[in-house]
Amino acid sequence: FGVLGLWVTIYRWGFSPRAVRLGKRGLAVGSLAVCVSFASGWLRLGLMQHHFRVGAMVLLAG
Repeated sequence: FGVLGLWVTIYRWGFSPRAVRLGKRGLAVGSLAVCVSFASGWLRLGLMQHHFRVGAMVLLAG
């Protein structure tokens, strides 16, 4: 679907209030999804680094 689909929908409906409202909601949901995936990616990266650090410490201590 994406942005192109959104634009086609807006163009077809001719900027009716309902279309604008739906578009705003779609945009909000899309940006939220991007933020969530970004956050989970950073979290995963942080956890991986943490595990790596702990593993290195254990290896060094051992």
